[in-house]
Amino acid sequence: MIVQQSKGLFLNFLNLYNCNMIDLSKIFNYSPDNIAPELLEATKDYVLVPEDSFMPTDEVREKILDFVEEPATDIISFPFLTPKYCRQLVDTCEEIGQFRHRPGDEYPAPEIDLKDLSPYANTAHIQKIEKHIVPIAASFWNFPVIWLSSAFVVKHSMDGQIGNPGWHHDGLADVSLSVQLNDDFDDGGVYFERQKFAAGPLPVGHAILFPSRVTHRHTALNITRGKRYSLTYWMKGDIPEDYSARTV
Repeated sequence: MIVQQSKGLFLNFLNLYNCNMIDLSKIFNYSPDNIAPELLEATKDYVLVPEDSFMPTDEVREKILDFVEEPATDIISFPFLTPKYCRQLVDTCEEIGQFRHRPGDEYPAPEIDLKDLSPYANTAHIQKIEKHIVPIAASFWNFPVIWLSSAFVVKHSMDGQIGNPGWHHDGLADVSLSVQLNDDFDDGGVYFERQKFAAGPLPVGHAILFPSRVTHRHTALNITRGKRYSLTYWMKGDIPEDYSARTV
């Protein structure tokens, strides 16, 4: 099972709910209605089996490899979330208003760690990963990502940009996922240094998946209009001794 690595302190879920009168259950409960139909079809037969090292069957692997695209070396692109869910996630994050810079983080854009919004948030994203991301990573690299380090939403705005954040690896991730949540902005995206490839802007709900620790040093590109929101997963491939270990 996916394991959530604890980071930081929880905000009080009940206080957020009572103060803002926001129904977070629609955002932080897993529902196949929030997943892109094409991805649901490609991964519907995948079964998470720790005894098989989480690997898909040959039939599932073939279906997934036919479904995803590889626009540059080891950068995988595919539709992940529905546009409706992306809009709900952005609206919820803005309504709660907890975007902030992480202490010590040189990245210029504020973000929300989703586990700070609800103690149930990471469970929903863990389910998305187990059902739909693990089979893709396992099919493509024989490397199942079964440990969720962090899930957060980043907001890029014109007044929040301070030059360029510079080249970096995602130190808490073996594999990273970036999902485009909106399209009412210009330019922006992610540029990969070694691959000489700019990913984005992507269609709303589309994701890129890439090995982020060693080979894919990257940087965020500035926008020139509007605001850009993206959802990021940092994931690792360590297989814990206790497969049942799972926290939120």
